[in-house]
Amino acid sequence: MAVVSIVGKVDKRIVVLPLVRACSIDGRTIVYTDDSNLKNICLGRHDFVSKENLEIRYDLSPEELNQEAMEDGFIKHIFYVYSDYKLQDADVVIVCENYKRNTQSEIGRVCEDTEYGVEKQENVKEIFFSLTPLKKVPNVIVLRPEYYNYLLETEEKKELLILKDKTMNRLLADIMNEKIDMSKDHFLKLLSRKRTQIS
Repeated sequence: MAVVSIVGKVDKRIVVLPLVRACSIDGRTIVYTDDSNLKNICLGRHDFVSKENLEIRYDLSPEELNQEAMEDGFIKHIFYVYSDYKLQDADVVIVCENYKRNTQSEIGRVCEDTEYGVEKQENVKEIFFSLTPLKKVPNVIVLRPEYYNYLLETEEKKELLILKDKTMNRLLADIMNEKIDMSKDHFLKLLSRKRTQIS
């Protein structure tokens, strides 16, 4: 079982939806979240959504979540998607934030701290959202019109769609590499794989 924590006070759907889609193809996936926008992939706005091997549970109190998911042998992937709550012992923690001018100096301080032995956790990965391309900044997602169109189409069609963006898919596969129980190449294929239709 793989546990992924995605945190940040930004719209994280462009990261979350492709990731949970790929994981739900691999096996039953559950998402705990405080983001009501994630419920829009299904008709209606309920606290519990189940669709395409994926369950989304709207829960404002992640600290009080019970251990049912952990004890359920049929669940393969668990996502915690919150504005503030970060599950420290997750297999991978993805911190999402908007890039600001002072972010570069913060990155520099992190590098300096690393040199002096103050290292961040190995399971923590950062993603920065920006309106323009940035040099020398790792894991940057440049917010393109195609991404907004993808989110709108996902909501309109009420289904998890393939994000046809090789740059984004490679970034997501790199972040998940060796953090969940599959290879980078296999995960990259899942990001662009069509669902098997059962008649």
